[in-house]
Amino acid sequence: MNHFSDHAAGLAELQSELGDDCPVFTFAGQSIKCLAGGAKRSKEIEDGGFGMDADLTLTALVADVRSTPEALVAALLKSQITYLSKLYRVESVTVAPGGVQFSLTATDLNKGV
Repeated sequence: MNHFSDHAAGLAELQSELGDDCPVFTFAGQSIKCLAGGAKRSKEIEDGGFGMDADLTLTALVADVRSTPEALVAALLKSQITYLSKLYRVESVTVAPGGVQFSLTATDLNKGV
């Protein structure tokens, strides 16, 4: 097993240990197990006053999406996901070396509207 597969196996093991408490995000009607890397809520000055900003980073396994890494990036980029009952727009998708896991960053769906 190479280092990338070994790391992905560790993520899968952690997801398994979390069981029903493992976080998920929803994309295209599919619930995908993930590990949250960070979330923040802040205020940004916008035309007309302050606007709320929410940013999110999630890590998941490519196999859980049942897609190739290339198709995954194309499908997720600029699409909508739901995490903790909140809608986000995917801003970036990074497939890790080895192609077995990916991270995505997302912003509040209302940001920039």
